[in-house]
Amino acid sequence: KVLDEFVELTRLEDTWEWKNTGDQGLKAHDLAILLNGLGINDYIKSSILKIKNKGNSFEFTETERNIINEKKAEYLRTLQRIWSEAEYFVDEDKNKFAGVYADYEYRNELAEYVKEINSNNLKYIIIIALEKGLFGQKSYRSIDDDFDVDKIAEAHGGNGHPKAASVNITREQKLKSLDLRKINQRDSIKYLVDSKYSE
Repeated sequence: KVLDEFVELTRLEDTWEWKNTGDQGLKAHDLAILLNGLGINDYIKSSILKIKNKGNSFEFTETERNIINEKKAEYLRTLQRIWSEAEYFVDEDKNKFAGVYADYEYRNELAEYVKEINSNNLKYIIIIALEKGLFGQKSYRSIDDDFDVDKIAEAHGGNGHPKAASVNITREQKLKSLDLRKINQRDSIKYLVDSKYSE
């Protein structure tokens, strides 16, 4: 039972269904926050212990709940700081979107934060994480629930899901964006959101 619940929680988070599944969905999202709080190795150890315990449900310990709550508070402070540096644009189809530099781990939390405060009627955001992969990655996240970011990502050489997609950044694009960033962050972000990936 615990293994089945763990698999379902992971699936809910990975498919973004967690948002529409009440308490179980919130638990799934907290599990993802715990992963970031513990790190992959401790997360695996903790999860295996719960599964081997053969209980009736997958539950967080008090220590894990504290880690989740601390991580949420840390996220909020960090997300506010990151979002204050976002740049706003309009794409060729007149969709409003924003681009911002952020560490990869914040991509999903940032999208949720922006959805809550979306006063600019954004359709989507692009989170640029230069530390992800070989040379960086652009993570596309829907802010308008009816907007399909996979189509935007595909047009730029990436893929994903309607709510979440990504495009890799090439070495040349990373280097040029870093040079631009020294002069003007908006130009650097604009260059990357317009760039297409090709191997």
